[in-house]
Amino acid sequence: MLSRNIKPYGIAIVAFLVLAIIINYLAVTNTLAHDKLNVELFLLKSGNQNLFSNDAFLQGNAWHFFYVPFVEFMRFANQFTGSSEETWRLLVPITFFLFWFAMFIFLYHFTRRTFISITIAILSSIYIPEVLHETWGIPGPSMIMYRHPALALLPFSFLLFFKYFKTPRLPFAFFLTGLIGIIHPVSALWLTLIFLGALFFNGGFNGKTIKQIFLCGLASIIGVSPFLFWHFILFPPDAGGGLTLSASPIYFEAFWTSQSHMSPVGMATLYQRLFVEKWYTIWPLILVFWLTLRLRKKKTDETTEPADSISRSLVISTFAVTFSISIIQQILQIAFKIPPLLMEEPRAFKFIYFILYLYLAILLTEAWPRIHKNLLFKRKKTIWAAISVTTVLLAGIIIFMASDKISRISSLVERGRNDPEIGNTCRNPMYGWMRKNTPLESIFLIDPNRYPPFRICAQRGVVYHYRDGAAVAPSSNMLIEWFLRKQAVEAAYEKNKDGQEIFELAVQYKANYIVSEKCVAIPGLETIYSDSEFDCVYKIK
Repeated sequence: MLSRNIKPYGIAIVAFLVLAIIINYLAVTNTLAHDKLNVELFLLKSGNQNLFSNDAFLQGNAWHFFYVPFVEFMRFANQFTGSSEETWRLLVPITFFLFWFAMFIFLYHFTRRTFISITIAILSSIYIPEVLHETWGIPGPSMIMYRHPALALLPFSFLLFFKYFKTPRLPFAFFLTGLIGIIHPVSALWLTLIFLGALFFNGGFNGKTIKQIFLCGLASIIGVSPFLFWHFILFPPDAGGGLTLSASPIYFEAFWTSQSHMSPVGMATLYQRLFVEKWYTIWPLILVFWLTLRLRKKKTDETTEPADSISRSLVISTFAVTFSISIIQQILQIAFKIPPLLMEEPRAFKFIYFILYLYLAILLTEAWPRIHKNLLFKRKKTIWAAISVTTVLLAGIIIFMASDKISRISSLVERGRNDPEIGNTCRNPMYGWMRKNTPLESIFLIDPNRYPPFRICAQRGVVYHYRDGAAVAPSSNMLIEWFLRKQAVEAAYEKNKDGQEIFELAVQYKANYIVSEKCVAIPGLETIYSDSEFDCVYKIK
């Protein structure tokens, strides 16, 4: 009896291990980009407080902005892997395995079908946008960031929420969600709000529901308390004397430049992309959800009705949380000139996919026995409807969403083995030369669009970097200064051909060195370093 209960999990583990090994082969060294630049920046700065001492945007607590305790795991793992890039690469198969197995446990709890649960777990890892979706890009499934290990564990939160709903143990689901928030706080915040909303929509506005919401919210806060202690007590956001409740027009111009998705146009574009441009990623699954609820409507036994009721509440809550936060923040920005409280795109909506894939698994579990039964009784209309709907939905998912992924993976197979150096961020010798031959406190004027990892590779400060906008956003003064520097630096590097404007800008911002694209001559300065790929370095006397 025990072996029969363990067997499905053993099969799943073997299947997922094999796939993880394949993905480990396809994955390449992770280029340090996007939020990983800030993770690496924290590792460097916290290891040597003298680094970037003259960098205008790494003063105060700004450099703590992207830190989460998960980064300490990176510091520990790097001792064994040798570099952050290799640590991130190894997290690819680990994260996929965790997500698959967590999703399998979640699905199998409801379906009790091993093959269906394994299949949908794998399918969901590819097709949940903002969860593991983007990890399947060129040059391989290797673009893992710190939010992905957190999201890989969230199926356990969903499982506990279903299992302990309307029981005294429900706060455990929220506590686990809070713990996951130590890795990625924003994901925990969204899911906690969705869970609390589901409690409200399911239980109504009454004393019992309000008490339950309070206790569960408190459990989530306790779970994420290590991050809250770090971010708001040890190193509170540094306003720099410039944070105001009513921001100026130039502040919003600067803010929307650094966080384009938070502008009215940017937010509308994201929703248009989600619901219209990529309709095939959401509407077929919503149809699956609706169809499955219809098929189960007459089954009101203990095992069916509570799950359906909870799922409906979760879906409603997801829509409510996503749209209400987006609308409220836009109203605050446009009507009252109040800066946004959360600098996030409508990522909360993406958690609806966990429920939608659950009901795809349930549909497959329940549809085929019905089809078999209808075949026996020769009810042709019902047979045709069931087969058609299921076939069209699955074919649509595969055709519209799998073709791109398959073509990318095929290109990797055709190339044989990936070049392990393709993602080595700091491999260019110019960075090593700078670390050895320039003072630690040096400031460089660079084109950050050409050298995005400059800080972490050269380990020297810069006049301006495009990634600083989010970190200094709490300070209106610092954000406006960042915006003005952005305009000046990018204009100088884009239009200037004789180097005079670049030189004047370097003097204005007290830079010690200039990195000149394509070795454009800088008046009065001699080249102290040059190479074919990274152009020339000039020292300001």
